[in-house]
Amino acid sequence: MLFTSNKQIRGAYYSYNHGINARSLDEVYQSYSCAKENAWSYCKNLMKEYDGSGLAILGHNCMTFSVGFIGYINGLKHFFYITRDYDKAMPLEKMDEKTGEVIALS
Repeated sequence: MLFTSNKQIRGAYYSYNHGINARSLDEVYQSYSCAKENAWSYCKNLMKEYDGSGLAILGHNCMTFSVGFIGYINGLKHFFYITRDYDKAMPLEKMDEKTGEVIALS
C-alpha cells in the first residue's frame, strides 16, 4: 500500500466525500467482464482487510474503474483509492505524539 496525499488522491477523496459518481459495479455497467468482477472482488476484500466501509466507484470508462473507501491502518482512519495501476491510502487522522489523542487531519 502506497501512502500519499498527492493532488490526485485528494481529488478522489473530495469526490468520495461529496458523493460524486459514487456507485456500485452493477449501477455503472449493464454487463461486465470477469476481469471487472475480479477487480471489484479484490477491492471488497481489501476493504475488509482494513476494516473499511463505503466502497464506491469514483470513476469509470468502458475498460476500467477506480474505487474509494474508508478504512483503518493502526487504528487511524484513511481514505483508500484503488485504480487499475495502484493502491493508495491517504491518512485522515493522526496520533498526537505527546498526548496519544487521535486528531483529524484537514
